[in-house]
Amino acid sequence: MKKVLAACIILLCCVLTSCTQQKPAALHILLDVCGDSRSAAEAEAKMENFITNMAYSGIPIEAEIEVMPVTGSDRKAALQRVRTEIASGKGPDVFILSAEPRTVNAEPLFGFPECAMDDGRFLVLDELIEKAQFMEWDKLTPAVMEAGRTEDGQMLLPLTYTFPVTVFRKGEAALELSPDLTWDQVLAEGSPYLKAAAAPGSRCGSEYLSGLLGELADYPAEELLFTQEELVQRIRETLELAQSRDEKAFGELPDYQGFPMCVDFEYDFYPKKGDGSYAALRPGDPVEMAPLYSVQGGCRATIRTYGGINRNTKRPEEAFAVLDMLLSGEVQAKGALFSQDLLVGSVPTHEDLMREGCEVRFWSMTDENFQAYERARQQITSAGFGNRLTNELFQLYAKCSWRMKPEDLEKQAAETYRVMQMMLAES
Repeated sequence: MKKVLAACIILLCCVLTSCTQQKPAALHILLDVCGDSRSAAEAEAKMENFITNMAYSGIPIEAEIEVMPVTGSDRKAALQRVRTEIASGKGPDVFILSAEPRTVNAEPLFGFPECAMDDGRFLVLDELIEKAQFMEWDKLTPAVMEAGRTEDGQMLLPLTYTFPVTVFRKGEAALELSPDLTWDQVLAEGSPYLKAAAAPGSRCGSEYLSGLLGELADYPAEELLFTQEELVQRIRETLELAQSRDEKAFGELPDYQGFPMCVDFEYDFYPKKGDGSYAALRPGDPVEMAPLYSVQGGCRATIRTYGGINRNTKRPEEAFAVLDMLLSGEVQAKGALFSQDLLVGSVPTHEDLMREGCEVRFWSMTDENFQAYERARQQITSAGFGNRLTNELFQLYAKCSWRMKPEDLEKQAAETYRVMQMMLAES
């Protein structure tokens, strides 16, 4: 009898142990969208609230939220650990990431999202997108979403992006926009207003030079799509353009200002006057917008933040539900994580937002200004992720000025070009 009882106890223990081992782990969400330690701590709370709201919407998910350390040795250790987990068939289920970390010199988890897609790091989402409950795929900017697609299908979901624009007061600049326009055509035949829009400004941002060059690399082939000589040529063209503008070679220009397109742009905007002084633009003043045209034609957008699902995930439906809701118009407009973290210096991918009645951060454009924004947005013909190449180009351009000696410019460009080639080879 004792033997039978002992055997029963052992069997019961085995069953209990088996049940414990088979309990599914919580959905692991990795968040890396913050610029400092304080915002990182706050982002975790916002993500927890987002998961709670999902439960209220009928999608209860048990989630483990990991916020990537922002700087220092903690970040390096976390990056190494997560990369090792992914390589071994594990790792987070969901990635919500900034393409370029907002902390200076911070290394991203995926230095080249394009290469990570080609390497099969992410789950193909096409079948899940067809069953989406919250996102409206047809209302997401097509050229931007296309950047997350490979021959195998949609792998990454861009969340926010930006592109260089120049704003004039309505009626003060005649703008003839076309997605077929190229950088060379603007320089040769463009109006003074388009040339002013093409010239770099004090707020041109990291997207300027990469936006001008357009498609930067063939990532599978590990090759840059422009030569070192072309890089020097394009920088010289921008510097000469800026000098011509400042010397009034384009004539007297009306008030204008160039900047990376973002939510709330009206509240941090001082258009430049022809005499070099600045005049405040009041929120709601009617405006016209011109984008920066690339060498390859049309405007190129830069993706600031994106989401993806680990190909190793054991819970694809739950993982996709997180991204599905994150891309909904309501969350992009009102979600705390979106408005306070993801939308820094950028605009949402949902095309209905920022118009009257569809406020983002309690802000919207007038119908008239939203139409101007739509015309500029329609010039977007391609998009790419901010990555180590765009950062190198930004660092290079920050060192250049029209006073620089030609040999110094060539030396700086040669070093940057060498570094970019090395980065691609190591990707």
